[in-house]
Amino acid sequence: MDHSSSTLPLVKKKNSIMGVELKSQIKRRKTREEYEQYDGMTEFMAFEILTRLPVKSLVKCKSVCRSWRSLISDPVFIAAHLKRSGENPQLIIVAFSPKLPRRGFDMYTYEERKKRARFLFGEDFVSFQEHTFLPQHCNGLVLLNTMKQLVVCNPSTKELVALPSDKRGDVTWILEFKYTASLGYVEGINLYKVARYIYRYLNYHLNTYDLGFEVLTLGFDTSWRIAEDPPYPTGSRVCPRSVGEVIYFIIDNSLHQGPPKAFLCFNLRDEKFRVVDPPYQCPIDYDNMSIVNLEGNPCFVHQSQDRRKCKMWISRDFIEHVWIPTFSFDLLQPPRLLVPLAFRHGKLLLEMHDKVHRLEYYDPKSKVFDPVVCIAEDLAFYNKQKCGYYFFHEKAPFAVVNFVESLVPIIPKS
Repeated sequence: MDHSSSTLPLVKKKNSIMGVELKSQIKRRKTREEYEQYDGMTEFMAFEILTRLPVKSLVKCKSVCRSWRSLISDPVFIAAHLKRSGENPQLIIVAFSPKLPRRGFDMYTYEERKKRARFLFGEDFVSFQEHTFLPQHCNGLVLLNTMKQLVVCNPSTKELVALPSDKRGDVTWILEFKYTASLGYVEGINLYKVARYIYRYLNYHLNTYDLGFEVLTLGFDTSWRIAEDPPYPTGSRVCPRSVGEVIYFIIDNSLHQGPPKAFLCFNLRDEKFRVVDPPYQCPIDYDNMSIVNLEGNPCFVHQSQDRRKCKMWISRDFIEHVWIPTFSFDLLQPPRLLVPLAFRHGKLLLEMHDKVHRLEYYDPKSKVFDPVVCIAEDLAFYNKQKCGYYFFHEKAPFAVVNFVESLVPIIPKS
């Protein structure tokens, strides 16, 4: 009997079994690779789609599944969503009610084409005393400055945090210094900081003072940290403004009459002061000049003493501060308040306030002003809680704030 021939069928059968197992392994590996590729593609598509949604929708999407909740809460996603929101900036109108029984504020998203404002967020704070205004915005967070309290809120997520009120200067409170604080963002280390000055002593007759400075990092500091003292005095008539990680303060000419006739900037990254020169040959007049954040750049605004002439310069850098002349125009009706807000359709959008609080466009080519809306008289405010549309009376205090929707938390999740 030939044993070799008898063993051949067994070898063939064994090889056949091995072939089936090999094919099965290849098939399983291919399926797993395809699944991983499909899963990665799904996450990518979900990321791209979700970053395009408004915050209100994203809050609802968090309840869909754990993976979406984790994705939407991720700092990388929050940063990507903020970048997309920055491509479509908005204006919000803040209306404040200083009288009892309701002492608080309401925020409305401004819709220019429809001449209406839709309710976004509101809060009562009876114990905070009267609001002294000028809200400040940074990446979707809004700083509200009151007499005795600083409040930071995210109108999109409805988050609101009252900051610690300790160590505030008694003189600053007694003299009702309205604008002492500003909010800024330090890129790279992803920190939001509030900085404010406090007068511990002040005598205008003798030109003597004791001025301090404090910083609070949102989500990390439980109390104000004492920073270096400002080298020159600043005051309440000109609001400090943040542009990125730099806060600008105008030097108070009534307390400091010698050189430098300029302004200060405080860098939130290294928490140091620097003196910044004004535009060349610009008259320094503390009461008639200001610095604003105009689409991410510091904008120096100067009005003549009769407020009939206005000039503006923009700086593209935060180190040398080379000032570029940008706008110069005459005003037939000099406003008490003039704030450049944004560029729209090749025109400059201005907030003005004299007898009425209004928005106007200025066309630099035709040098013509085009009225947009009188806030109290022409603008319809919609609030579902107040049964639809209504109008404010002119005496109601308003503030117009540049704004972008964001998921940025005031207190980061650990």
